[in-house]
Amino acid sequence: MSTERNDYDSLDEEHYERVARSTRRNQNRKNQKKRHQVDFRSYRDTRNIDTESENENTIDTDDQDNRDNNNMSNDAAVTVSAQTDVLKSLIPNPKDFGGNREEFSEWWRSMTLFLKYNKVTDTDQKIIATIVRLKGPVPSCFADIWTEKIATNFTYTWDTFEEELKTSFGKGNEKDIAEERIESLKQGNRNTMDFLVEFTALMYKAKIDDQHAIFLLKRHTRHDIIKTILGYPSKDIPKSREDWNNAILQVGSGLETIEKD
Repeated sequence: MSTERNDYDSLDEEHYERVARSTRRNQNRKNQKKRHQVDFRSYRDTRNIDTESENENTIDTDDQDNRDNNNMSNDAAVTVSAQTDVLKSLIPNPKDFGGNREEFSEWWRSMTLFLKYNKVTDTDQKIIATIVRLKGPVPSCFADIWTEKIATNFTYTWDTFEEELKTSFGKGNEKDIAEERIESLKQGNRNTMDFLVEFTALMYKAKIDDQHAIFLLKRHTRHDIIKTILGYPSKDIPKSREDWNNAILQVGSGLETIEKD
């Protein structure tokens, strides 16, 4: 009996030892889980921080885009302003006209371009912009007369004002003068381009038709140029005044190049 109890005691000790080891392992696992438990509140806070950072980055990017767009707009405005300044330098504000007939034609051309560039189309505004630049005894009298016309119910047009102004200060009748000059204009040894430029300007001032202009071109252009053109096949001989102008320029420039060589 004593021996059997000892065997049972031995079995009980082994059993208790196994249970104890199993219990310790389970406790260790629980402790490890506690040590590695995730702090979800901390995780949410981290996500909030990341989201706020992303929002701040987005705002910063939008601000930079806005600044870039503003800079582009400013650059465009500066470019337009620079272009406007260039045009204004090309078409300056006309000087005052003091009554010198020799200077009237050039002054009037500047005045016309100035009104055109600044898009002044109203008749009264065009006349006022012109007469305020008339200085000196005679021009001032002309300005006074038209100031009264504008202030009353007098009927007038821009054409009537322009005609009176040119009659008062221009060098006589420009049409008659241009007709006289173009009839006697000869190329001679002049550069072909220079000759054609003056001829065309006089042609418009004299208001001659194309047929008479062709007659004068054939008559007053260098003989060798006209002879060369008339030697073309009949289908290639110029018909219109513009065609004659182009043919004369082409042949004349070619001959001048050969002469230089």
